[in-house]
Amino acid sequence: FWLNSQPVRAPMAGNVGNNPKTELVIFLQRFIRRTLTKGDVVYTNNGQDELFMSTVTLACYNGQEFTGEFCANEKMAEQSAAAAALQAFSEEIATLPPKMPKAKTNIPRNEKLLALPEPTNNKTELVKALQAHCRRAMTKTDVVYENVQVGEAFQSTVRLHCIGGVEYAGEVCPIEKQAEQTAAAQALLAQATWMPARAVTTAGKVADVTNPKTSLVMYVQAHIKRTLSKEDVMYSCDPVEGGGFQAVVNVACFGNRHFIGHVNATQKGAEASAAAVAKEALETELGQAPPAKRSKLEAMTGLATLRQGNTWVPTAGMPALTWAAAAAVPPGGSLGATAATVPRHRVAGAAAAVACGPRRKLAVDVTGVVIDWHPSGYGFIQAHTPVDDPAARLRGGRIFVHIKDMLPGCPPLSKGSMVQFSVYADAKGLGAAEVNLLM
Repeated sequence: FWLNSQPVRAPMAGNVGNNPKTELVIFLQRFIRRTLTKGDVVYTNNGQDELFMSTVTLACYNGQEFTGEFCANEKMAEQSAAAAALQAFSEEIATLPPKMPKAKTNIPRNEKLLALPEPTNNKTELVKALQAHCRRAMTKTDVVYENVQVGEAFQSTVRLHCIGGVEYAGEVCPIEKQAEQTAAAQALLAQATWMPARAVTTAGKVADVTNPKTSLVMYVQAHIKRTLSKEDVMYSCDPVEGGGFQAVVNVACFGNRHFIGHVNATQKGAEASAAAVAKEALETELGQAPPAKRSKLEAMTGLATLRQGNTWVPTAGMPALTWAAAAAVPPGGSLGATAATVPRHRVAGAAAAVACGPRRKLAVDVTGVVIDWHPSGYGFIQAHTPVDDPAARLRGGRIFVHIKDMLPGCPPLSKGSMVQFSVYADAKGLGAAEVNLLM
């Protein structure tokens, strides 16, 4: 049968906020004399014509089921089912002894803490001791427990990778948790014999210099003397004809330098290849990461310049990135102070000329649409008519466009802009020059 109007609610001792689901849990815990688990009380909801009906199954008490009335939402339907269960157990609820309130004490809080100390957790204490010893936070792989079964009992061994991988074995215990606690206790007893901590990076993690992407980030950070942001090094990866992937990495903090990796079977491998190409090219041009603290631009180049009279003269192998800034330094000025005043597109343009090599002009008066544009001043164009040239294989046929290649007076571009331009090819693929916005 169905309950009419509002759910029927049975009175019981210790009513908690007139919440039938909470009242049902409290009653069942007192009635069966144990704490309930997630599977002890299960609600099953059904909807019909934007109304909901719920059935509660008491797996902890012979699997009895009780169904509530139709309600406007599932939450109210579950409360109705709980109220129906409470109504069915009204006699049992009445026979329960009243719940005695907790006695209040006037013990000051600090004295109460002293009177009731927290039980010692050896695993927690071991982590605290290791953090103080290594002077950094512990990671998941720094402290590893290995448990083996000995008959019907367990023995645990804790390995401390953060201090050379030393191991400590605990006592045989009936359960695994106790075995791990005894292993941690043995490690704490041997604290005086711990060896020095393993060398780590400032972030508390061991640097994986074998990863080309990580290696590139570390190299760039060493040059520009700051932590990189997500926008400083960006990867784009496209599938290529015949299978595989090819990635392009944009080192935006070095004047939006682009480097293309080799075709790889996976996207992750393609990005790693692009990172390796970028680092090799930057090391060839800029040298090893500078050990000493210098101005940001000098740190990027790793080279110095000499000034003779009113003219800057490069040292051997000085890249165009330094030339672009040096040309703007007034007599008596410094290269580092000028880095912030040189227009970004001038530095980027000079650097790009070194990286990409000579341009081959392919077509003029080509039209297309901007399919990607970055706030830093570069993007990609999709031509309305495909360009027939071997360089079109690179970048998936997309045409690279930079703010330096826009005609004077051309309004800013954005994704979806219609443009007219000429097409050139270089070592990295197709590019757009003499770009103008079509109104």
